[in-house]
Amino acid sequence: MAAKLWQQLPQYSNLQPPKFSTGWLAGFKTRHNIKRRKKHGEAADVDKLQLEEDLKEIREVCDLYPLEDIFNMDETALNYKASPDSSLSSQSIPGGKINKERITANFCCNADGSQKMEPWFIGTAQNPRSFGTGKNHIEVHNLGLVWRSNKKAWMTGTIFREYLRWFNLQMTGRKVLLLIDGFSSHHAGFDLLEAQDIELINVRVEFLPANTTAICQPLDQGIIRTFKAYYKRY
Repeated sequence: MAAKLWQQLPQYSNLQPPKFSTGWLAGFKTRHNIKRRKKHGEAADVDKLQLEEDLKEIREVCDLYPLEDIFNMDETALNYKASPDSSLSSQSIPGGKINKERITANFCCNADGSQKMEPWFIGTAQNPRSFGTGKNHIEVHNLGLVWRSNKKAWMTGTIFREYLRWFNLQMTGRKVLLLIDGFSSHHAGFDLLEAQDIELINVRVEFLPANTTAICQPLDQGIIRTFKAYYKRY
């Protein structure tokens, strides 16, 4: 391919083409930092200029709080039964369907990293067998997490309403800012609180601009990915 391109470039038409080799290609890639890379997230779909305009108001709100009082919450799907998609072998390995059975993992931390809230996990079973039964039953709250369930293991408006009330209680005596994305269940949970005339005394909730969380949501900037990397390694 390189030899064909050489012939098509007018400035090189009268010159003897070089001897292209695998070693030359490897060296070229190294010099120019060309690597095979996976596409992560949806950052390419974000209008960066519009993002700057949308974030002005959020920045003004953040300026009212110290870093330790600015929190971000986000959830992610954890496909805990999915097998690795690569392995060492002496021959090609046929692929198969990925097991998409999931639990939802919900994380929250503050801007300076000094406080990490207990994670919430949402599964399909109210009392998973992995927590044991009878005398061997494990009390979930002793694991440093909160467990909830529904048929699809998704965050719902009802669960998020409960989460907001729980988070508000954790912040008693403080005034904090909670940044969240515009996921439909987040709006639904917040609307349920307002419909019931329940005030979050300790927490101000601000929604991040639509379609921008791949770039501006802190938990999407490596925190969730790091958690999954440690989980897979374990």
